[in-house]
Amino acid sequence: MSLGTAIGVLRDVTQSAAALRREGFAACASPFLQVEDVGLSEAETAELIQRHRWLGRTRRLPWSNCLTRSLALCRWARRRGFAPQLVIGTDRQDGDFMAHAWVQVAGREFGRNGYEAMRHGRPTRAES
Repeated sequence: MSLGTAIGVLRDVTQSAAALRREGFAACASPFLQVEDVGLSEAETAELIQRHRWLGRTRRLPWSNCLTRSLALCRWARRRGFAPQLVIGTDRQDGDFMAHAWVQVAGREFGRNGYEAMRHGRPTRAES
């Protein structure tokens, strides 16, 4: 990946975090909660996987979490003509409420393994 891609990923995550603070969850997420599912070519799938991997590399930034990374991927995918859907899973363990966000495009999930890890007490990792 190029330096330009890395800068674009950082910009997308930072803008998503800022939009969440400024506009709130409902305004940021509503365009991505109900979408029509369409098929993806192999090249489109590879492009989404690659972008998702790059977003995973921002995990250590203080404003980067599963929701900001998922919103960044949704916004990027929408600009590319895809129909991303934001998915949020919740669970309760030992009285603690937990949540995880991920993206679904044409039946392919990006980041859901973090939800499964959260539910089973395992550390999360970026989906390949």
